[in-house]
Amino acid sequence: MDKDSPAQGGVIGGGTAGAFLRAHAWENDPLGAPDSWPDWLRGQVNTLLAAPVPMALVVAGHGRVFCNDAFAEACGLPGAEADLLALERLPGIDALAAAIDAAARGTVRIVVVSQGRRSGADSANCGDAASADSDGAASSASGSGDTGGCGDSSTGTDDVRCGGAQVQLSCVPVFDGTRVQGVLLLAAPVAVPVPAPSPLDNLARLHELFDLAPGPIAILSGPEHRYVFSNRANSAYTGGLALEGRAVRELFPPELIAQFVGLLDNVYRTGEPLVGRATAVDLPAPEGGTRRVYLDFVYHPIRNDNGEIVGIFHQASDVTAAVVANEALRLSEQRLREGATAARMVAWEWDLRTGTVTCSDNAREILGYDLADVEERWKQVVPEDVDQLRSAFAEAIAGDGNLKVISRRIRPDDGRVIWVDNRGTVVRDDAGAAIAVRGITVDVTERVAAEQELQAANRRKDEFLAMLAHELRNPLAPIATAAMLLKLPEVDTARARHAVDVIDRQVRHMTALVDDLLDVSRVTRGLVQLEMAPCELGAIAASAVEQSRPLIEARGHRLDLRADLEASWVLGERTRLVQVIANLLNNAAKYTPPGGQIVLELGGSDSTVTVTVRDNGSGIEAALLPRVFDLFSQGERTPDRSQGGLGIGLALVQRLVQLHGGSVTARSAGRGQGSTFTVTLPRVAAGAERMPDAGARVAAQPRNIVVVDDHADGGTLLASWLRTQGHRVTLHASARSALESDQVAQAEMFVLDIGLPDMDGYTLATALRGRAAPHAVFVALTGYGRQQDRERSLAAGFHHHLVKPVHAPHLLELIAALGARTT
Repeated sequence: MDKDSPAQGGVIGGGTAGAFLRAHAWENDPLGAPDSWPDWLRGQVNTLLAAPVPMALVVAGHGRVFCNDAFAEACGLPGAEADLLALERLPGIDALAAAIDAAARGTVRIVVVSQGRRSGADSANCGDAASADSDGAASSASGSGDTGGCGDSSTGTDDVRCGGAQVQLSCVPVFDGTRVQGVLLLAAPVAVPVPAPSPLDNLARLHELFDLAPGPIAILSGPEHRYVFSNRANSAYTGGLALEGRAVRELFPPELIAQFVGLLDNVYRTGEPLVGRATAVDLPAPEGGTRRVYLDFVYHPIRNDNGEIVGIFHQASDVTAAVVANEALRLSEQRLREGATAARMVAWEWDLRTGTVTCSDNAREILGYDLADVEERWKQVVPEDVDQLRSAFAEAIAGDGNLKVISRRIRPDDGRVIWVDNRGTVVRDDAGAAIAVRGITVDVTERVAAEQELQAANRRKDEFLAMLAHELRNPLAPIATAAMLLKLPEVDTARARHAVDVIDRQVRHMTALVDDLLDVSRVTRGLVQLEMAPCELGAIAASAVEQSRPLIEARGHRLDLRADLEASWVLGERTRLVQVIANLLNNAAKYTPPGGQIVLELGGSDSTVTVTVRDNGSGIEAALLPRVFDLFSQGERTPDRSQGGLGIGLALVQRLVQLHGGSVTARSAGRGQGSTFTVTLPRVAAGAERMPDAGARVAAQPRNIVVVDDHADGGTLLASWLRTQGHRVTLHASARSALESDQVAQAEMFVLDIGLPDMDGYTLATALRGRAAPHAVFVALTGYGRQQDRERSLAAGFHHHLVKPVHAPHLLELIAALGARTT
């Protein structure tokens, strides 16, 4: 076959031997076609075909031998015999077999055999040879002194009768990175019989061949691991150092010595070969410093004729590029997995031919399962969504191949129902038949919940506007009628008085509606500043009952008041607390059918007081209970509920209670089971003194106060008022002036405007805190009173947040509390 014929299955070049390999009928060969060979075998075959030196490869377990033209010539083989040699056709096979067997177990062997083979009677003896293995032992391959007339028995060869020259065959194990897979035969001619050389010398003679190897190869001698030989690649990896005759410990930095000498010592001590895979090594760099490479390596013990270990054969392959590529791939896949998990996304492929589904490895975390069986996966779909989902897949397969459908699934791990968005593309074969569907499934439960909440909020807004129109039209109708009645010339005094009373009553009702709207707006925006003072809860409850009594009596309800004998005191604004209880009573009256029962109960513990309003009315449905305190939320309007409302009463109650440092809860067993609302407030000592009025002078120790406010009138008046209370006040109109003041270190309180021109109050507070006394109190002064504004002040280190205009009693209370802070 032509030497230049095209490669078959990756077999390239190689002259006559390569042509034989490409022409071989591999379909009947146990090894199979070359394109199915493992990487190590294909690489070794192509290497020996390209090598200019004699090389052959024995495949372990097959007895098949590959050789190049140089090997066939060196061993005196006829050209035809170079075509896929059988093991038994090698020269000197009797002596060579033991060496090949030893090499297959990981031991380097060297054998000297007669060149070529003869036919007839000569062939029985002319293949015998003297051998020198890695143990250095020389022996007759025939096992006796009789050479059959082929030459001197001391050498085992006859130059004349057996073709002259001898051939030295080195048997070196071939690794696939883990274990021995074959034996490499390296041939070198021997002109005359030679005494058995040492195993180290034998290996070193192969330096010309080893220098051709792309990876590092070295021979180390003795327990000091001195270099006997190092090929070009190894020398390049070690920075071009002169290695021969020098011990490993003399050449490399401590970290490399610690990394590898221990391994070499162990191989030398135990005689066990060592294989390393993708081992990181920091080698000297040509430009200085170190460079990291990754090596696959083998350490092989070398023995003398007494079986003693005399050295180590070291072979390595640079796999840095593969390791770097694999690491880049791993990081890329990791980032992809992390991104997919963060996005709650699962990638999948449904094989329509087998009915199996493969998913990305985060499927169990996102969906709660990673089932491969399609029918099992359908069982996780919410039954109401199965038909819709099946139809979407069927339409995509039969149509344009695009899948897009949202459905619900049940997580089998915790039973939760989740919403998932399925997107995919149909994969078709060359004939256009659908063979698979590939796509992603994204958990969109949070998005769907947000969309549903927005829809609910929009629905509540529409309902509120409708209710507002209804509630305003209700009083407008009698007002309009009364106005028309008053226009009549014949209207008498009694009717006129009644019409005026109707107008007055309905106007007050409309005013109350508008006031409620404005009130809840101010409270939710943080614009309400409470005037806190000790209040007795029993008296507050009595006032609330008086406000609600007309509605309660109009509905025919019975009101029971239950209270502890001991008075309960809280700190709060009396008017607002009355509003809280009255709203709860009014709510109970509205949602209880006529003739119902309402209970107002006062109780508590050593640290808290409670106000409970209980009714036997229409109750609260489970779906409404979690949002009963939301704005514009209210139960279903029934015909017997004539009072109506805007759904803001309970929202106002919750926000006012929270401003008092308390909490409110709602309970109901469901529709028709009544409702219970409980307000919990902190208890204070009975009869605690009221806080002083704004104009009262506090009999307290004078304090050093620094006020920073760029508003001339506001800052001046605040400083003047504080001085009338006996305090020493320093006023600054800018942050810079305050920072340069000598009064900072003596100040016990800083009242800082947030909106300063040169530096905001948050930054100023941080700067002052480093110079102020540890016990100094910082008070933020601002026109913004939203919850996020208060949170920002606390985060900046302010102890208190006051909204302009300053509530004087509150500020005086903070100043009075300085004594407790400093003592």
